[in-house]
Order: sequence, then structure tokens, then C-alpha cells
Amino acid sequence: MEKLTSISTFHEYFDEAVSSIHIGLKLFHGDQHISLGLMNCRYGILMLCNSLESAANGLLLSVNLGDRLFEELEKVTTMAKYEIFCELNGRKLDRSDIKFARIKEIISYRNEFVHPKPRLVNYTVNNGDIDYQVKRTNNRKYPHYFLQLSPDNCLDAIEDTLAFLGWVCFDICGFAISDGALKIGFNSFGSTADIDIVGVEYSRVFDLRPLGRQ
Repeated sequence: MEKLTSISTFHEYFDEAVSSIHIGLKLFHGDQHISLGLMNCRYGILMLCNSLESAANGLLLSVNLGDRLFEELEKVTTMAKYEIFCELNGRKLDRSDIKFARIKEIISYRNEFVHPKPRLVNYTVNNGDIDYQVKRTNNRKYPHYFLQLSPDNCLDAIEDTLAFLGWVCFDICGFAISDGALKIGFNSFGSTADIDIVGVEYSRVFDLRPLGRQ
């Protein structure tokens, strides 16, 4: 007998992102597999971006717009989807808020990664490390070149992703925690084990409401 389940959800992407970043941080700080650690971190931040896109689509699907309208809205940008969701719930997303700006920076890094534009840049060498002179975002200093990503960038990205989703669903739209988390995850929850461990190991306080916890 066939059964239904949710796939390609926020929680699936987010869990994989945090797990990959956690492994990457351990390898990086272990000093023996720095390159492999950074590779895991880069993969993790891309999964975070996928989680943001999946969450935006999950939220729009929760409004029951109908297939044809949803297919049209699916073509707009990720940030526009969050704004539309807030509008559909009689609320407005404040573009001047730092949480909005920080999520746009994560997406900016992702766009530079997946839509590469070969170009010439200046660089310096310091103690064997190459520093490419590339543009960085204003707040979190995400580089516009994927190889320049730092482990701290990844921790910031986890923190900002959860803070943004918590802001949209619970602070702006006013959903109860369990209800909002289910809307984000398209009627699914995920694991919180890795995020708890990362928070303790790297002294970070994360907004766990998007994961269904206070």
C-alpha cells in the first residue's frame, strides 16, 4: 500500500548542512585536513541556501494557493517568496531589518558560487596562504569567491538562517512554534542533535523555533 511523505524539505537540507559544516569545522580545526574541512563547509553553506529555498516554497504551499498560482510564484526570487508569504498573512516584511540583510548576503555568496564569472583579481601571499582581493558582503564579509569562505562564515550562516526563519514565521506572522515549524518543513520536522552540539562547541546561541523548539 502506497503512503505519502514529505521530501526535499527545509529540514532535510538544513540537517545535512549542519552535519556537513560540523564535520568541516572539526577537520579544519584539527589542522591535518584543513582543505577537506573547508570543502565540507562550502558544501554545507550551499545546503543551507537550498534549505532557505525549500522553506520559502513550503511556506507558500501552506497557504493553499492552488497549483497554477504556486507555479507562477515559484519563478520569483527566494526573498520575494518570503515577502509574499508575509503579505498573504496580512503582515509586512521589513527590508531594513538586519536579519533581511544578512540572509541576502548568504544568497549573494551562493549566487557567486553557482554562477561563476571567471575574472582576473589581485592577490597576496601571507605565510603560505593566498588572499584573493575579492569583494565581500558588508555585514558578514562573505567572499564573492567560493574558495575564500571561512569556517566562521558557516557558523554565521547557520545562525542567520534560523534567525531569519524565526523572525518571519513567529515574530512577524505570529504562528505558534509547532505550527510554524510544520509550515516551514512542509508538514515535517527534522533532527536537532547536530545543531545542539555545534552551539555548545562553538559558543553559539541559535533560534531553535524553526526546528520546533523554544
